[in-house]
Amino acid sequence: MVIILRIESFKPYIFNVDISRVVSPPFDTLNWTQEYELRQNPYNIINLTVPDMVTGTSGSYKILKNWLSENVIKRYDKDIIIIIKQIFTHNKERFQRYGIISLANIMDITPHEMTFKEYVDERMSVMESLNANLEPIFLVVNDGGFYRMIKREVVKLNEVYRFEEPSGVTNIVYFLEDEEKIDKIKKSLENAGCVVADGHHRLQAARNLYDKTHDEFWLNTLAYITSIYDDGLMIGGVHRLIKSNATIESLSGCMNLEPSKTIENGRSYLYNGSLYSINTKDMIPVEFTNDIIIKKCLEMDYNDMLRNVGYAYDVSQAISNVDSKKYDFAIIVPEWKREDFIKISMEKRMLPQKSTYFYPKIPSGIVIHLKPL
Repeated sequence: MVIILRIESFKPYIFNVDISRVVSPPFDTLNWTQEYELRQNPYNIINLTVPDMVTGTSGSYKILKNWLSENVIKRYDKDIIIIIKQIFTHNKERFQRYGIISLANIMDITPHEMTFKEYVDERMSVMESLNANLEPIFLVVNDGGFYRMIKREVVKLNEVYRFEEPSGVTNIVYFLEDEEKIDKIKKSLENAGCVVADGHHRLQAARNLYDKTHDEFWLNTLAYITSIYDDGLMIGGVHRLIKSNATIESLSGCMNLEPSKTIENGRSYLYNGSLYSINTKDMIPVEFTNDIIIKKCLEMDYNDMLRNVGYAYDVSQAISNVDSKKYDFAIIVPEWKREDFIKISMEKRMLPQKSTYFYPKIPSGIVIHLKPL
């Protein structure tokens, strides 16, 4: 991990309408049904984060200008840090997670996953066209003191927003304006190692824009920050959906497959209509999937992966994609062990694209970092 993280308070743009109707899950987690439903509200943030297929980024820029002129969004008049408390249930247990939204220096942030150039270019186009950081990247810091500090501050602040997502996650938002307390938070993170949990393509897009323009605006990106030691930080695996003519017999030649009736925690599985457990030996499951199954067994290169590999964030979604014949089989990976992720982060190892799924996600639209038009 890096040994410094520089953050800054800022004057965010905020919605001047019912927040519960304008927020959205991060753009890269949406399915077509969710996108359609969110677009029914003309003020939902999705109109910016996912440009219309016909009007493109120019259409999104026009929408943004209209929102500003109609006072749909407005700039907050003080430099602040946003504190978010999330309440949710996971495996029938209730959790709370605390974090902040601020600006973070892109040079201090360590990625742990590789990126796809095409995805980076797409995000870069949206960000540059709108002169905006619309969604925070998700950072985790190796510092328990930060978590305790934020938790203490929440009880002293008034709620600004409270809304529940369709997933059942309750989000409570606070604005911290006190400069002295903001400075304490900044100092608590100065020596905290940090790593990207989510938003690798947005981070690389910001870096590319800074290299291209040398504009200080892109040097400090919108970021959500939480502690790796917060019990409310969940780290799921990302399941692979694969198009391939490979048979179970051929796959069994390069890995150990055993028929299985149920999915157990901590194990990887192959599903092609039938279920098989996979012996990943001593490897991290997602590395075994990428290096052994996809690259070695299926002999796929980068371009093959772009064409023939999809991703799912929950088991039922992975299974339904196979049952509907959209994909030939799925590799189901287990949740991460927290200690494995910490170890990899400290070693600065680069994982394959789409290796981790941190949740709950932070809804897009709570605040926007916008370069004045």
